[in-house]
Amino acid sequence: MSNLNSIRILVVEDSPTQAAHIRHLLESYNYKVEVAQNSQQAWDWLSTNIPEMVISDIGMPGEAVKLNAATHIFSPQEITSAIISITKKNRRI
Repeated sequence: MSNLNSIRILVVEDSPTQAAHIRHLLESYNYKVEVAQNSQQAWDWLSTNIPEMVISDIGMPGEAVKLNAATHIFSPQEITSAIISITKKNRRI
């Protein structure tokens, strides 16, 4: 089993509030967290880093689509990170 202190997670989230909540939650479990506010920041970071996981908001206008679509240019052998897409759905209770 991997040491949680060595697991890096990239969070791609345009809402500073949501990014802070996700960062706080993951860091409370000792994950190392990097935050990108858009797909360009994510790609810039990914050009020199390989995280174990990417968590991306799919509700960013056009942004997550670019990030998720771009992952398809890699062959399955090149992808070593888990990629998780999330969104907040507005619901009335």
